[in-house]
Amino acid sequence: MALSGFLNDFSLGETFQVLEQGEKTGLLSIRELKPTNLSKQETAPDQKYYIWFKQGRIIAAADRKDHQGLQTLMTKRGWVREETLKEIYQNSKGDKPLGLSLKSQGLLDHNQLKLLFVTQVMQQVCSLFKLDRGFFLFEQGVAPSFAEMTGLSKPATELTLMGLRMLKNWTPLADKLPEANSGLISLINTEPSYTLSAEEWEVWKYSNGKTALSTMANKLQIPLEKVQQIAFRLIVIGIVEELPMAEMLPPETDTTSEEEIQEPATVSHSFLNQLTSFLQSKAQ
Repeated sequence: MALSGFLNDFSLGETFQVLEQGEKTGLLSIRELKPTNLSKQETAPDQKYYIWFKQGRIIAAADRKDHQGLQTLMTKRGWVREETLKEIYQNSKGDKPLGLSLKSQGLLDHNQLKLLFVTQVMQQVCSLFKLDRGFFLFEQGVAPSFAEMTGLSKPATELTLMGLRMLKNWTPLADKLPEANSGLISLINTEPSYTLSAEEWEVWKYSNGKTALSTMANKLQIPLEKVQQIAFRLIVIGIVEELPMAEMLPPETDTTSEEEIQEPATVSHSFLNQLTSFLQSKAQ
């Protein structure tokens, strides 16, 4: 079962949330789409990115599909010679992450593996949240690239939180942000397991179903737009959900004119049907 769509319809953070909650295993391919108003001379080939998942956790990432990304990182740092890597890869059965194979032979230590994972996966994946336009395809059950794996992994939503914190241009996600007159309701009964920033923590504490985001902004003395961005981050990592004004408990809402109430962003029916079928499919 595959899942595909455009990032302006279903953001990368929302995609990660679906894959983590569904404990999906497979390959997520992302193709950056260039602006259509560029001339042929200005238009470069669409860049592609690849992210491998195992049971909802991100295990590897690359901007190339020749399975040489991790090896290139190691040889550039002078940690392992290219000839040694080729010999190890040829003699392996191809069923063990390359990073762990090198560690077991004493060629890398755990700190080096962590640094490789930060560079190869965390930095690369977080940078993808800057994409304005793109098309994604998740193919369930695709075998992982052991040559691109350090053996380490991260929950997808942890990288979502990091990536959205780094985001400076929120324009592509403007239609995804919760409304100023909406509230938040917590989806967890305990404190969040994520390491939240001070401002994220303060917004989460107001996820009581009766405090509008505009009220939070006034009480916390944080710009409303920033509160909306924080709320979106908390929504896509799955610890709160938006509560529309009509469903909120009284009395802590700000008065808002009808002109300020915007229609929620819509997603195509075909994508919703595809998403429903995908979520109902057996996790692999």
